[in-house]
Amino acid sequence: MESYVDYVNEIVLEGISQAVITALKHLNEQIDPVHIKKHETIPIFEIKLELNGSSVSYDPPVGQCAIPNQVTVFNAVAGWINDFF
Repeated sequence: MESYVDYVNEIVLEGISQAVITALKHLNEQIDPVHIKKHETIPIFEIKLELNGSSVSYDPPVGQCAIPNQVTVFNAVAGWINDFF
């Protein structure tokens, strides 16, 4: 019985691993400027960076959570930008 459980467990883990790999590859394609230009697709998000003297501003504003304490793409990007700065 234990060998059957191990067999099924391996199938499930392989499936989950492939799903994560596929999702990450798709996300990478959505943010890769070379892929976007080559396939003439629309980027998943677009942020305009403006340099005003010594200050930097973004349009739309980033670095602040849209809905605090919730897991959203916007909040994830805002976190990345805050970590970068």
